[in-house]
Amino acid sequence: MLSLDVAATVRPLAAVDASLGSAPASPRDPATSSAAPQVSLTTVVYFVQAMSESLEARVAVNTDNIEDLQAEVTRQRERIHHLESTIHGVRALTRMVDELQESMPNLARRAAKEAVAEDRRARHRDWAANLRTYAAVCTVGVALGALIVGLVLR
Repeated sequence: MLSLDVAATVRPLAAVDASLGSAPASPRDPATSSAAPQVSLTTVVYFVQAMSESLEARVAVNTDNIEDLQAEVTRQRERIHHLESTIHGVRALTRMVDELQESMPNLARRAAKEAVAEDRRARHRDWAANLRTYAAVCTVGVALGALIVGLVLR
């Protein structure tokens, strides 16, 4: 709580000038107005007792503030640790993306070769299946022809 004794704490401008070691200068006197330091025309107010609390109360408040600051520092360290781990994760992902981007043409070429090879295997399987079908039809045709010739020659 602030207590202010106005009569004891307010000093007029002339007293401030006297404490500065210079006499009040006349604004019309050019020799003294330029040589003397300028002092504002407001009064100077001093607070006699800015903090009227006891030393123990101030120490308790400061101790509490220090504890709060230590807790805040701990929270900030945890946040910084989390941000650092996030940064490391982003760097790892960036490195992986760069490697993938560099190897993408090779991967595309390999995938195209594998697709062509699979298509050739599928065509070969289809050709072999067609060949077996043609062989079966020919076999049935020969058997049917033999049956007909056997019936006619009898």
